[in-house]
Formats: sequence, structure tokens, C-alpha cells
Amino acid sequence: MNTPIPSLIAVAIATACGLAHAEPAPDQAKLLDRMTVVGSAENAQEAPGSAAYLDAAVLRKHGYRDVQRVLQQVPGVYVVTEDGYGLRPNIGIRGSGTDRSSRITLMEDGVLVAPAPYAAPAAYYFPTTSRMDAIEVRKGSSAIRSGPRTTGGAINLISTPIPQQTAGQLDFAYGTDQSVQAHAWAGGSGERTGWLLETAQQQTDGFKRLDSGGDSGYVLEDYLAKFRVNSAPDAHLYQSLQVKLGKTEQDGDETYLGLTDSDFRADPNRRYAASQLDNIKTDHEQIELRHYVEFSGALDLTTVAYRNEFARNWYKLASVGGVGLGNILKDTTGNADQYRWLLGDSSPDGALVLRNNNRAYYAQGAQTVLGWAADTGNTSHQLEFGLRFHEDEEDRFQDDDRYRMDNGRLVLTSDGLPGTQTNRVGQAQAWSFHVQDEIRTGNWIIVPGLRYEDIELNRTDYAKQPDGRSLGPTRVRDSSVSALIPGLGTTYLINDNVNVFASAHRGFNPPGPGSNADPEESLNVEAGLRWSSGDWRTELVGFWNDYSNLVGTCTASTGGNCDIGDQFDGGEARVRGIEASLGYDLGRANDWSLAVPLSLAYTYTDATFRNSFESGFDEWGEVRSGDKLPYLPEQALNVQVGVEGERWRVNLAGNYIDDLRTVASQGRVSAAQRTESAFVVDLAVYYQLTAQAELFTRVENLTDETWIAELGISYKLGVDGLNLFLMLLTALLWALVAARTPEGEWIRMVGGLFFMALLVPITFIDLACRRIPNVLTYPGILAGLVLGVAAAPDRWLELLLATVLWPPARFLRRRGAPPALASAVVLLVAMLLLVGVLGGLAPQVIGQTQELADQVTVLDHGRVIAEGTPAQLKARLGETTIELHLPDARSAARGRDLLARFGPLPASDPGDASLHLRAGSDSGLLIAVLRELDEADLAPRSLSVREPTLDDVFLATTGPSGPTTLEAAR
Repeated sequence: MNTPIPSLIAVAIATACGLAHAEPAPDQAKLLDRMTVVGSAENAQEAPGSAAYLDAAVLRKHGYRDVQRVLQQVPGVYVVTEDGYGLRPNIGIRGSGTDRSSRITLMEDGVLVAPAPYAAPAAYYFPTTSRMDAIEVRKGSSAIRSGPRTTGGAINLISTPIPQQTAGQLDFAYGTDQSVQAHAWAGGSGERTGWLLETAQQQTDGFKRLDSGGDSGYVLEDYLAKFRVNSAPDAHLYQSLQVKLGKTEQDGDETYLGLTDSDFRADPNRRYAASQLDNIKTDHEQIELRHYVEFSGALDLTTVAYRNEFARNWYKLASVGGVGLGNILKDTTGNADQYRWLLGDSSPDGALVLRNNNRAYYAQGAQTVLGWAADTGNTSHQLEFGLRFHEDEEDRFQDDDRYRMDNGRLVLTSDGLPGTQTNRVGQAQAWSFHVQDEIRTGNWIIVPGLRYEDIELNRTDYAKQPDGRSLGPTRVRDSSVSALIPGLGTTYLINDNVNVFASAHRGFNPPGPGSNADPEESLNVEAGLRWSSGDWRTELVGFWNDYSNLVGTCTASTGGNCDIGDQFDGGEARVRGIEASLGYDLGRANDWSLAVPLSLAYTYTDATFRNSFESGFDEWGEVRSGDKLPYLPEQALNVQVGVEGERWRVNLAGNYIDDLRTVASQGRVSAAQRTESAFVVDLAVYYQLTAQAELFTRVENLTDETWIAELGISYKLGVDGLNLFLMLLTALLWALVAARTPEGEWIRMVGGLFFMALLVPITFIDLACRRIPNVLTYPGILAGLVLGVAAAPDRWLELLLATVLWPPARFLRRRGAPPALASAVVLLVAMLLLVGVLGGLAPQVIGQTQELADQVTVLDHGRVIAEGTPAQLKARLGETTIELHLPDARSAARGRDLLARFGPLPASDPGDASLHLRAGSDSGLLIAVLRELDEADLAPRSLSVREPTLDDVFLATTGPSGPTTLEAAR
């Protein structure tokens, strides 16, 4: 199959009561802490194993709605794109396998979130990424706290928390293919209660074009509510109870039918007429009740009870003329009639079979974690005891309808009876227990732990007829499996900036109901080094997963000629590799007022079978010892660069997607047995209009890259001419700024800024995607060198080196060199260009911007009413103001009397609980005020020190009668 992926060009606006994410109330952190796998970015830097914590700031950088694009910046995480929107993600960690994310532990707020995590973990449901406040990834050492799948790792999505005070946010985006994306939340907290209401709405007409006409997009509606009650903060036994209610509906015109290779090359956005009725409808409902009790500062208990229900029906083309879709596309000559019917030629009655892939799931249970902190001499312990009871079910009740193709239109000829294709139920019931101790002694952090899983599995088959359930089962298969999963992780803190770590644990994946396969088992080892210093942050990790038994699972998306759900033993296998990440802020390192964050994440993986066997699983087939595992990339790379000012930021992300072999094999394989590599670039531009409003533009796949990501399924990301318009607009705006610089400087400014706005993106397009013809490329090299050196003459060496490297990189890319080598040279060229120009240009931009604001003039109806430097105008308003917020109005009245000796306090409303003092130049006033209040036992709930702003100047000078214009003039 071939299935292109869309680009998204979105111009949008976000408004909020403050654009920062919702800060959770203190007890919210306690509610989640025992259920997280990382906890915070700080914890990730000391974890006894590789971990990543992507907080709200990271998620907002590009504003992705596709979780796969978010996770590509985490080394060791692999994704295979499927629908182009990330609705049904394929995520794997360290060689665990990616199909439907079924080989890793997926959670939301610490609760298992797959439709049936034990019986059928394939993630046809995945939480909406836009309503997440953070995403945490734990590899290797996640085994103890998270289960049941402990081979690769765990991903936990943390939803928007109930905020500390009344707040809200709304963002709305409109883009190509009539795409609309909206997200809104509102919430607040009192002393004893809290609430949050949230929704995410998405829809698009889709990027694929049906031969028969019609949409190929989707509609998604997501609603969530949280309510909390808690005891008084100073209660002897503090408790909190929170209920979470959610509902998500999705209606997508998606298909499994792809394109032949020749048809894809001609038009990657095409969809054959035979897929015109393909559609998936899903409905997910969740309810959680979460309780936290703090017995003492050292002992607490967190308990959550949950139930998730998920129903889906994917109505899609299954076969044509008795031949499977993959076989038709592989051999159009031998299946000429079937291929013509796919395209819309008239067929006999019943030739096209469409299947109601109707399934219903539920997952429910309760889990509790007791936390106990204890100290023994110079050693501290953070003990955890966790217990979970869980049960889930998958119910398949499916039938086939038959159609004929009538000149491009499908006509129903036979309506199948429910349950006549598949009629079965798979169930699982599991008890799990874990104990873990985080021991800190001296420079050591040692985390031993043990997990136990006990699972009962059942599969019941019924007669394939509508009343089959009432006739009783035709076959019942019961099985059970248990596993003891030990693990040990250690971190040694060499100093405040450097630490080394290592971990070892047992990997385990349970079989499915009715499976004849053995459990998947492995020994997983990792070791790494972290170093952070000032503006640098880097991590290097080596991992080794030694499988005693690897298990493969048949799914419709694998395209195998097998029964869906069947599992296959693969025996011994070894997955080893290296993960590297780097973060650096070039701007802060050079004391610029502009931040220039740079980051890189790289993964190398070597995955091979260690025994020979013959398998009925098509992805494996006849395996020889030493064969590479299919659908695992050897290399993955994500690189990001940004430029950020006080009110704006521009971020560019490049993601290298390696080619994949689609069957177990050795050496270089033919194009018929491997996917394509690609380098995909995304751009995000943000501008903060006010403290409550922000404008942003996002372009996904800036360079219009097209590639086949899975044989049988291919993907394409595209972009239209709007991106070029945006780059030209950016260059024009910068030129207008440059035009106001002193005479003699504007040539350097314009040259350098046009170089940044146009030639650097052209570098990515040309080197990564081979889109720019020679007639434009080589003159561009000369122009780039001249403009770059004019802008930054002191950085001529970097620019010259980049220019010298450009032709070899182009040659490597066009002559079929290893993609990683060519991509590495591409990235080096781009980084040299950016560093060279920014290094010389940023001080000019900063200096000229400061000059522009040396003199401020306030106009009212065309009349100058105030003029001076910013400092002079602020000084006219008086002094710094100290704002104190007391518990209530009575306390504020007492405070007003006590503080009268420090000077007159402005009048306030009788019910106002705040005090305002003008500090003048007295730097010791704040300390004196706090001392006075403390002696009177009046503790303020909060305080702030506020300097006058130019906004205050404007309002004070223009008065209530009507403002006009505040402009900066030299």
C-alpha cells in the first residue's frame, strides 16, 4: 500500500490568561508523583537509566498535534508514520517493535491507556496530544514501576493539571486542506476545591485525492473534565480526591489500501476509487477516581480506580476478486482484472469485499502506591510499594459486505450478517506488585526493585453467525503466565555537572489470549554518561537487549498472510545501539539578548536474529542467524535550531528518517524489500502580541519531502507556495528594521538577514531533498558567501568552510552515499551557516535595537505630551511598588495600620486583601515590612515587587480620555 502524509501550514492565534501552561496546585503534583515514570526534567538528569521529560515549554516549541513528531526528538524512540496525522501511532523503544505501539507500556497520568493493555494492546486509541501538559519517556529502568511490557520502556502522557488559580487558554489554527485545530481549557482552585474543563477539536478534508471524489480527512472531538475536593492544607491528615471524566470521538475517512510504486511516483496523494467507502469511527470514554492521603511528611498513599471503554469500527476494503490488497499491488500483471477494479472499472457483483472491523474494548482496575521516606545515618531511602488489579477485554463481532464497481462507484450487492466473519472474545485478568527503593548515599543513587506479574488469559470463539453467542462457545482456550522482573539501576554523581549511570533488568512481554507463543523475555542492560555545564547539556548511552525469545504478532497493518492476532516465536535475538543527545544555547553562551537554542538527538541500532528458523510470519519468513530484524531503523536523527527574542521565536526542526528493511535479511536489500529514507524539516514562528495573546505559524515538512515509509503503505508530506511567501515576508520585515540602522550599516544588515531568511532554508531544501537545480544552486553558493561575509566578516572561516563543503555534500547525496553520512554533512553545513551569520549579526541586531529605543515619544491626538528615555519616563511615575496579598480583608486592615509608619498607603476597597507600598530607592524597605508583619503574626500569602513599565507611562500620560500612540523614535 502507499499512503501519503499531509503537510500542515497553520496560521493561528492563541489567547490565554497568561500564555504559560497551567501551574498545578501543590497537591496535584502529589496526586501524580507516585504514578509517573520520570517526574520532572531534573529527575531525568539523575535517573539510574535513560529518561526524558518533555515539559510544556518543549511541547509548545512547535505546537505539534502529532505525538510521533514530538517523540522523534527523544533518542532511542522509533516511529513509523501511518496516517499522516499521528492518530494511530506506531511507536517503539530500543528495538521493541513499532506496530500500533503494542510493544511498550503506554499510560495517561500513570494509568494504562491502550484499549486492552493485556489482551489487545494495539493502540487504535491514543490520547489527544494537544491536551497534554508533559510527556515522559523512561527506557530500560522503567521496568519496575511500569508494566506489563518492560522490554523497551514506558511512555506516560500527563494531561493538563487543575491550575492553582482561575485561568484558561484558547488556541485556534487554520491550515491547508481546510484543516482546523482548536484547543481550550479553563479551570481554577480554591482552598478546598478545584476544577478543569477542556476540549480539543480537530478536522480536515485530508490531503489524499480520491479518484471518485470525496474527503479523506477526519473529525476529532475530545472533552475532558476534572474536579477535586481536598481537606484544609494544614489538616492533620491531608487528603485529596479527584475525579476525571473524558470522552473522545473520531470519524476518519482512512484506508489500508495504498498505491503501486509507479502510481505513487506519478501522484503520491492519489487514492483509488475502491477505497471510497473506507472509514473508521471510534468512541472512547474514561473515568478515574484518584485519592491521595498524606499520613506524615514521610508516608503517603496514592490510589486510583479507573475504567476505559473503547469502541471502533473500521469499515475498509479487504479483498478484490478473492485476492488480498497487498498481492494485487505487488503483481498488477498477474492480477490485472483486480487492479482495474481498484481503479474504478466495472466489476462483477460481489467482487469487492468490505469488512466491518467492529471491535469493543474495556479496561478497568485499581492501583495503589505507598510511599515511605526514611533516613538511616547518611543514607536516605525513598521506598515504594505498588499493587494493581487489572482486567480488560477485546470483543470482535465482524462481518463482510460485498460490492461491485460500477464505473467508479461502489454498489452494494450483499449485506453481511453481524458476526459472520469473526465472532470471538479475548480477556485478561492480572495482578501485579512492585517494590522499589531509591537509595541516596554520598554521591551514589542506587535503585533496586522487583516487579511481579500474574496474568490469566482467555479466548472464547463462537459460531460465525448472528446468534452464535446464544449457542455457546465453539472453543475456549485458557492460559496463564507469571513473571518475576528484577531490576537494578545506579547513578554516580561525579560532580554537580557530570554523572554516569547503568541499569540492568529483565524484559517481559506477555502473550495474547489464545496464543501458542511463549512469553517474550530478554535481559536489558544500559550504561551512560551525562554532562551539563551552563548552556551545555549532553548525554551518551549504550544499550544491549539480549532476547531469549522474540515474539511477532500478526496485525492487519503488517500486511501478513496470517490470522489477525496470531503470535509467532522468533527465538534468540540481539538489539544493541547508541543514543546521543546534545543541547546548547549559542545566544546565552555569548551573553546575547537573543537565545539561539540548538539540539540534537541521534540513535544507532543494530538488531539481529541469533538463530535460524522458518516462520509463518511474513515479516520474518525463512530466517538465518545474523539476519537483521525488519522495520527497525539503523539510524535516527533529530536536529533543531531556533532564534528567540523577548516576544518572538523561530524554530526549525529537521528529522532524518532512515530506510527500513521490510523482511528479515542480511546485507543491502533491493528497493522491493526496503522503504525510503527522508529528511523532513518543520518550521514554527511565534510572536507574542500581548501578555494574553500570541500569533503563530507552523509549516510541517517545509521542503515538501516525499517518501515511502512502509511497503504497502507509503507517506508523503507536502507544502504549497505559502511557505515561500512566509520566508519572503520574514526577510522583508527584517529589511525594514535594517533600513532604520545608521547609514553604512544597513547593507550589512540586509545582506545578512536575507542570507538567514532565504539561503539557509534553500540549503536544507537543496542538500536534503535535491529540489534546487544547478542553475540556481551554484550562483546561490557565491551569493551566499558574499552576503554572509558582508554580514559577519569576523566569521569568514565558518562561512568559507560551509561553502567548500556544499558541493561534496551535494555529490554524496546524489551519488547514493550512506544517508547518515550525507545527512551529517548537510547538518554541518547548515549549522556552520547559522553560527557564522548569527555570530556576527546578532550583536549588530541587539545594538541597533537598543539604539532604536533610546528615545520614547508619547503622542496624544498628534500632540507630543511626553518625551525622554525609557528610564526618565518611568521615573516620572515614581518608585518601585511592593504588593502584598494577605489572607483576608481584616488582616489587610491590620497590616495597613502597622505599615502606616513607612509612608502613606493608597486607598483600597473595604474588601480588598492587598496592600501597595511605594518603595522609592529604599532597598531595605521590603525586609523591614516583612519583619513588621511577622512580629504581628500576619504572614502574606504572596508578594511581588513591581517596576513601572512603558505601558504604565502611556496610561498615566494619556489619561482616561483616550489613548493614541506610543512610538519609539530615534
